[in-house]
Amino acid sequence: MRRILAPLLGAFLAVGAFAAAVVCSAGPAGADIAWRTRSEVAGSLNTGGNAVINSVSCSSDGNCAAGGYYKDSSGNPQALIVSEVAGVWGTPSEVGDDAQIDSVSCSSARNCAAGGQYRDGSGHSQAFVIDKVMGVWGTPSEVAELLNTDGVAAIDSVSCSSHGNCAAGGYYEGDSGHSQAFVIDEVAGVWGTARKVAGTLNAGGWAWIPSVSCPAHGYCAAGGFYTDGSGNTQAFVVSEVAGVWRTPSELAASLNTDGVAAIDSVSCSSHGNCAAGGYYEGDSGHSQAFVIDEVAGVWGTARKVAGTLNNGDDTGISSISCSLVGNCDAGGQYRDDSGQIQAFVVSEVAGVWGMPNEVAGSLNVGGNAWINSVSCSADGNCAAGGYYKDGSGDTQAFVVSEVAGGWGMPSEVAGSLNVGGNAWINSVSCSADGNCAAGGYYKDGSGDTQALVVSREMVPPSYAVTFSANGGSGTMSAKTESVPTALTRNAFTRSSYTFTGWNTAASGSGTAYADRATYPFNAYITLYAQWKVEPRPREIMTVHPATVLFGAKVRLRVHLFGRMGTVSGRVKVSFAGKTICSASLANGVTVCLMASSWLGHGRHRLVVKFRGSRYYRSRNKSVVVRVS
Repeated sequence: MRRILAPLLGAFLAVGAFAAAVVCSAGPAGADIAWRTRSEVAGSLNTGGNAVINSVSCSSDGNCAAGGYYKDSSGNPQALIVSEVAGVWGTPSEVGDDAQIDSVSCSSARNCAAGGQYRDGSGHSQAFVIDKVMGVWGTPSEVAELLNTDGVAAIDSVSCSSHGNCAAGGYYEGDSGHSQAFVIDEVAGVWGTARKVAGTLNAGGWAWIPSVSCPAHGYCAAGGFYTDGSGNTQAFVVSEVAGVWRTPSELAASLNTDGVAAIDSVSCSSHGNCAAGGYYEGDSGHSQAFVIDEVAGVWGTARKVAGTLNNGDDTGISSISCSLVGNCDAGGQYRDDSGQIQAFVVSEVAGVWGMPNEVAGSLNVGGNAWINSVSCSADGNCAAGGYYKDGSGDTQAFVVSEVAGGWGMPSEVAGSLNVGGNAWINSVSCSADGNCAAGGYYKDGSGDTQALVVSREMVPPSYAVTFSANGGSGTMSAKTESVPTALTRNAFTRSSYTFTGWNTAASGSGTAYADRATYPFNAYITLYAQWKVEPRPREIMTVHPATVLFGAKVRLRVHLFGRMGTVSGRVKVSFAGKTICSASLANGVTVCLMASSWLGHGRHRLVVKFRGSRYYRSRNKSVVVRVS
């Protein structure tokens, strides 16, 4: 029961409290991965020496928001939010006194919502939300105040489907002193009235919603637990359809034979298509991890996972993320034969959950590892984060990536910062393009807890295209790009040939690309210039002879017939090596007028010269003119 009761029995502002942030979207595969240098945030504010990032949400590459808390010099907790813009984490902002942010969700780079809890002047815990609109964080607003008559309330999860359209879930205590689960919607930027859920089921007086996921406006799912009349803890989900929250449904009842079950995480890829994960206790009294799917609005049967690994207790799903219908990843922890706690991930492909995979095993020498958060940008491309214990017994933060369906080696983060030996990743969020951010905390050399963020870049590999003249002449440099880009303009030439484009085969039998066409640059390749023999069109040059009387004008008509296009150019007429007429062709015809006195009496041979264009060769033709 420790995972269930911890948030309700005094975990307010406790170091290491976490809420899993989930982003469900599509993104590119086949990229290199680089987790960038971690960054301390809130250092200038954290004069009380205790700061934590609880939640991270990324809407696009380099545009994220993170929330948590720090302690001021008086030892009071203060809620903080920090934003990443174009890959640069900015200055954190204090958004509430004696408060903390537990969950952040961003629908776009400049529009987010966050929720958490604060302590009022009477010492009561109150739930609140705060919005970021066009890049500016507003004023916190108290919610669930009408329900929270006993002075304990908190927002534990926020999910936004679009700007100003979000949902949140958490818990409060009413007049009876019982803990009740509630949900609340934001529509067009206005937060509505909190609504109790699972109240008719919660006869035992303990209910909580730790996870909400909204794939579209007015369509959400939330999960958590309640305590029934027999004092047993039951897992449940509740769905919102067209803006109306439906009746909650108990899950994992057939597995939960020992009376302890809870949903810790919910993720929806589209309306009515979700997955949830958590834990239950079976006949053996051991805690077991389980997952369950919703398909077309119907929740199926809960399925145990990690059972073959879990020979002890303390097994559960902490976080789940779905990128497509039936394609999800989940992470959590189990206890092995040696009594050590190991972190694991498990994947669902096309609606079938596979075998769990242990991660961080090579690092987890101290025998205590946990996945706190999973986020998937596309099918088979995810990231997860948590903590492990090293050989010195220190707790280290780590992240691990899945690319094309394969989970890689875990990477320790905050190692050089974590001099005090206590570091966690609480939340991971991956945007549509596969870039991620993670947040948590570490302990510095002074023993102070510092807030931590770290980013992952999916670096698209660069591919080169080499150009071959393929019988032509000239030079062209190879072009290297990592995204679809226009090819370099052809610079090759070939005498008596015309360039017609590129082809992946020298013979032209491969894939063809036009000059300056866009190429995807997804492989190394050589493109071969394609050539066509220049046409040798037939042309007929006709010069009409003339006979004139001495003293009259000689009118010489020249006509050039061609099969390709209009013949153009200049015609020159010479006599005895001297040009006596020069005229331009118009539609292949020209007329030269000459004085007969230039020629004199008799029979004279003139030479007509044509200077050729691209398609027509230069020609000479002689003609006889008689002057009588």
